[in-house]
This record gives sequence, structure tokens and C-alpha cells, in this order.
Amino acid sequence: MASTSPALAARLRDRRFYLFIAALTAAIVFAGFARTFYLNGLFAKLHLPSLYIVHGDVFSSWLVLLVTQSALVSAKQIRIHQKLGYASIAIVVSMFTLGWIMSVQAAQRGFTSPGGPPPLSFLAFQIFMCGDDGSILACGSLAALGWSPFG
Repeated sequence: MASTSPALAARLRDRRFYLFIAALTAAIVFAGFARTFYLNGLFAKLHLPSLYIVHGDVFSSWLVLLVTQSALVSAKQIRIHQKLGYASIAIVVSMFTLGWIMSVQAAQRGFTSPGGPPPLSFLAFQIFMCGDDGSILACGSLAALGWSPFG
């Protein structure tokens, strides 16, 4: 009878865990935005500006990509995962661009979430997060291309 090594069992557990977390994240986002975006026509019937719809579509496509990438790794389809990773650069660039535009517009409108910080503080946080996330993504992309600062 074949037994599974502890290291292999841990890797399989990790793959299932990351897939579960990706799917859970997508489900939470869907539940949170169901009434005002995904199922808007059935519930709120809000007239959303085109920019909001594009923003929602691009960020939704990122969630689909997240679940797909996690499923590919879980299924040991690493080559497809890597190719899809390169193709996802357009989504990432779109996310940063739309995130920046939406943040600036929210500050101009004086928007803040209930109980949240003042609009300009919220904008400053968004700018910091874009820079922080951008640095992480740039380093990850360079590493995927084989570049290393250590030689």
C-alpha cells in the first residue's frame, strides 16, 4: 500500500486551502456587492455611471483570475498558471488605473465610508496602498522573469 509523505500531504493541503480562500474571497465580494452591483437590476436598481461598471467588471475579472489561478495550481497545471499569469498584466494595470481614478473622484465628491476617515485621509491611504501593492507586484513580476537583486 502506498503512503503519502508528510511533505506531499502538506503541499496538497496548502493547495486546497488557497483554492478555498480564493473561492471564499470571491463569494464574500459577491455577497457584499450583490444588491448594488452584481444583482443591481433585481434589487437596488441604481443608475451606475459607466466608470463604476468598468471598475466593477475589471475588479470582478481579477477575482475570477484569482480563483482560476488557485484552481490551476491545485490541479498541478503550473504551465497554464504561469502563462495566464503573464496575460493577467493587463488586468493589474487596469486595476491600478481605475483604483487611482475612483479614489481621486471619491475625494473630490467628499466620499468616505460610514465611520471612516475624512476624504483626503482616505485618498492618502489609497495612494499609499497603490504604491505598496505596485512595489510588491513589480518585484514578483521581475522574480517571475528570472531577475534577482542577489545575483
